[in-house]
Amino acid sequence: MYTQTHLMIQKWYKTQGRRTLPWRTTKDPYPIYLSEVMLQQTQVKTVLERYYFPFLEKFPTLQALGNANLDEVLKMWEGLGYYNRAKNLHKTAQLLIQGQPHNSSPTLPSSIEELIKLPGIGKNTAHAIATFAYKKSCSHYGGQCQTYPLSSASTQKSYR
Repeated sequence: MYTQTHLMIQKWYKTQGRRTLPWRTTKDPYPIYLSEVMLQQTQVKTVLERYYFPFLEKFPTLQALGNANLDEVLKMWEGLGYYNRAKNLHKTAQLLIQGQPHNSSPTLPSSIEELIKLPGIGKNTAHAIATFAYKKSCSHYGGQCQTYPLSSASTQKSYR
């Protein structure tokens, strides 16, 4: 059953999935991380049209983000709401810079356990970064999914 379900999902993704999203066409963990944080409570269309590219243009690396003034980061985040997300992005970048040897670029860890230790990175975000950037095999329950109880005379199931 697992194999059949897995193959069906792969087939669906090849025909219906959003494989051309910019954070799906990179292995760089920073843009993947940024997209995961921006997409919390915000639709893909909104992130793509108004926030993702300008933010990356202003802060193209974790180094640039961590070295920026928090007010600059918050200004670029303006309109996305939930400003703790931007504050945590900035704080994480600063922590990663502090943890790097001199003259080396900061990067997000590949370990889920280490990712979860960073400000604002929970289990789902850590799994997404590990999966998409580092090709780690782990379960991921995206925030865009919802559980709907369905009832009928013969069955009662929850579908995602």
